[in-house]
Amino acid sequence: MSVTGAAATGLKNDTNVFYDSEILAIVRRVKLKSSGLVETTLWGWQGRRSQIGEREQRKLKDMARHYGTKLFPVQQGCEPPELVYVLGGQLATRQVRPKMYMIMSFVF
Repeated sequence: MSVTGAAATGLKNDTNVFYDSEILAIVRRVKLKSSGLVETTLWGWQGRRSQIGEREQRKLKDMARHYGTKLFPVQQGCEPPELVYVLGGQLATRQVRPKMYMIMSFVF
């Protein structure tokens, strides 16, 4: 989900392509076979050129409270392997102008 101010909107295309001007919330919900319980992880990704204001921070915290989990903040370039795995094992980070990108691949 893209977080802008106090709003969060779902992404429709290229969910593994992030832009350095974005603030994103990535939610992973998994039902555990062992216990039948749902486990939720929420990452708050911040691109290098983005700025998290008070409203964005509040929205991310509200989302964590809504999902009953804690927020894991992630800076561009410091993505944990688990997050990249959730995104299909590949993450492309792009600049809005010029259209350059960096692809990070992890093999699990």
